[in-house]
Amino acid sequence: MQTVIGLGKAGCNIAECLKEHPQYDILKIDAGLKKTKKTLGLKEQVSSELYEQKIPRSLSKFLENVGPETLLITSCGAVSGASLRILEKIKDKTKITLLYVIPDKEELSEIQKLQNELNDLIENGNPNSYAKAMTRKLRWLGFDQGVIGENGSVQIEKVKGAADMYLQVYAPLDSTAWRASVTCKDLKGF
Repeated sequence: MQTVIGLGKAGCNIAECLKEHPQYDILKIDAGLKKTKKTLGLKEQVSSELYEQKIPRSLSKFLENVGPETLLITSCGAVSGASLRILEKIKDKTKITLLYVIPDKEELSEIQKLQNELNDLIENGNPNSYAKAMTRKLRWLGFDQGVIGENGSVQIEKVKGAADMYLQVYAPLDSTAWRASVTCKDLKGF
């Protein structure tokens, strides 16, 4: 029997369609699902990184009976961040096939398109290409500055006599978490 693990909304929906075939043992993992023998509900998180970090301890037990072959189905939603932890738990027990569902770009909002492009960039590109492409799109959306800095980092030189600095961050990715810090250096004579 082949185990099919649906991760996230798209993965769970596809796995559900395979339920009618007796050769598949269907497991579903998504935010908000009620825990049963065949489903594992994850606590809602704001980013892929948090889904990866905050995997419940019950995941190992939930996955202990995977078959000799496993199909993991996932897509670009934030919950897909849990996929690495799932793969770590089953890698020594089963032969794994991964199916990544690419979203229909015509159906995505502008923000979702940006997020999908970032996923593509992480897999294939470089940060400077991302910054240039996102700057064009952000300007088209009415954000005059676009992307400033490489990899999302910015260094700003203090102007003599200026007491305040304002920093505006536009987060083009739905469900992202941001951390910002400001460091001041004492420059003698400034």
